[in-house]
Amino acid sequence: MNAKWFGEGLRLQKAPGAGFTLMEIMLVVIIIGILATLVVANLGGMTTTARITKAQADIAQFRTQLGLFEQLYGRYPTEQGVSLICVHRGLNLT
Repeated sequence: MNAKWFGEGLRLQKAPGAGFTLMEIMLVVIIIGILATLVVANLGGMTTTARITKAQADIAQFRTQLGLFEQLYGRYPTEQGVSLICVHRGLNLT
């Protein structure tokens, strides 16, 4: 430790330049705040992208189920049949 004793040994003074200035600390806090804001903003975009990807996967699965139904029965299902396909496969088209 780089320190000096003064007087009767009751006070200890640190050497100059042995810490961070208030400006340095404030600058670091501001930079961390900016980075946190950027991360949160990007997470919002990822949520939207995930929803779009899930919707595309649901549509592809629905298309596959309709194709299988048509191959099996030679026709496409009625509205009631489509509802049953969706319920059976866990799709929510509402």
